[in-house]
Amino acid sequence: MALNAHTHASRNSGNRGLEVNLPRSRLRMSNDREVTLPVPTALKGQEIMRGKGGAMSLPLNANDNAAASDFGTAAATVQLVTDEYISPDHSDRLDDFFVSCLFPDSEVFQATGETANWSTTWPISDHSGPFASPVGPFNCLLDCLTGFTLSLPHGHPESAPNDRLAKAAKLFSRANVERFVGHYFRDYCPHSPILHPGTFQLAATSPFLLTVLVLTGALFSSSPTDMELARDILGLVVEYAFSNPVFKKLLQGPDAVRGLDEVETLQALEAAFFITQVQIREGSPAKRRDARKSLFEDIITAVRAIGLLETRNPFFEAEPPPPEKFQWTQFAAYESRIRLACGIFHLDASFTVLYNMTPRLFAEEMNIGMPGSVDAFFADNVQDCYRLSLKEHGLQKISLSQICDALLQEEWDEKMHSSMQHLSLLHLCSSMLALAQILWLSPYRPKKWQTMERMRVALSRWKAAWDFQNATLTAPQRERYGFLKTIPLEFWQIATVLVEKNSTSLETAITQSAIAALSNNHCAQIMLEDVSKDQS
Repeated sequence: MALNAHTHASRNSGNRGLEVNLPRSRLRMSNDREVTLPVPTALKGQEIMRGKGGAMSLPLNANDNAAASDFGTAAATVQLVTDEYISPDHSDRLDDFFVSCLFPDSEVFQATGETANWSTTWPISDHSGPFASPVGPFNCLLDCLTGFTLSLPHGHPESAPNDRLAKAAKLFSRANVERFVGHYFRDYCPHSPILHPGTFQLAATSPFLLTVLVLTGALFSSSPTDMELARDILGLVVEYAFSNPVFKKLLQGPDAVRGLDEVETLQALEAAFFITQVQIREGSPAKRRDARKSLFEDIITAVRAIGLLETRNPFFEAEPPPPEKFQWTQFAAYESRIRLACGIFHLDASFTVLYNMTPRLFAEEMNIGMPGSVDAFFADNVQDCYRLSLKEHGLQKISLSQICDALLQEEWDEKMHSSMQHLSLLHLCSSMLALAQILWLSPYRPKKWQTMERMRVALSRWKAAWDFQNATLTAPQRERYGFLKTIPLEFWQIATVLVEKNSTSLETAITQSAIAALSNNHCAQIMLEDVSKDQS
């Protein structure tokens, strides 16, 4: 999922994780901003349902008198969109904001300080395979990376001999691999909760995914040397993850996926997405731009190939099984697929809002079930996961597009009020980014101004649900959401300011160069037309 490290001076929380100042030297950006606008395709807008008015704790009407000073704690976010609209000349400000809004910085967001291995927490050798041998079990990771450098053409920046990889070899000792995977789950997973810690098996993890986890965990090490070595091989690991033959198969479409192992395909996509997250956070301006464009294009192609957008957890779709028949591993696999789809959508929608990039995943096509509770996901054992999952309120049967439709309704009845109060912070994160995407797309859909008016109401309802959830959560419960507990508010602030200005994006005008650039984005145009057909 999206991650958030706060750079804003107005943060007054005492929690260190909420006050992170990104190193400015590493975040200075050149003019690399994309302005890719979709053709005015006649996309059919959301169908608005009517209900009877009701009165509960969530307000019915938008607060038309909201001022910038009322938008929350992130004053820098408000200033970003109230002082001036961002133009390509200000891409350095925008890119700084984007990275600080979505990703924690490992230089200043230090780990928990726990360096003990997690071998007693998750199984290491339950499966036979390259990591099951007690003697040098992780040499395979270094061997795979070395072999990959040897396969690269002469003159490639990562080809052998690779001095950076030689220096970073110590990262892949058994003790360090276990330590860095522990850091991954303790210090990174709460911000991007996709891999399920309770059922994770190191021995059953592909070398591609495990290498990505080790590198990411090393970036949260308490040792500056570990962090530097990890950064030195980031470019190599990015190329390595995307060279996975299974991932390359996914790029050939659904027909090529038939017969492939589901676990292998999912791990291939996870490795590609996770390392792209790291590249966006740690990479140079050019590498970040490449991640947003070409790498993410490949990721979304893979998402469609494996049908990830149709994933629903059977546990929530039918009568729950008795405790003795509850399959924790199966439950976790579906949850991971759903959360992976959410995480990819979150980043793609944020690219649209902050960089004016054409959406590649649309809220309307997110037919996934909603994720289960954070407490159930991070439960330490099968019994707790089952018990906590039984307490869910049926929201997992609702798709993201249905939640957006509900927020955009003209009126709510009491049942709708009650349902919205049960949305978790993760649900609210997905729905906020979906609303921001709908706002951005509204000029290319019928009845733009009707959407704008309903968006005012939707944003007010969303904020009320957000405040309600935050009021009911304890401090430990909020911490389980990592930076997801603050990301949505950043985008709510942006969307609220834009609606108050009767605008739909951070761009001031459609330039001829932007229109010309559209002709090279044939894939996005086809997708927009497909969504139009689906909605008609």
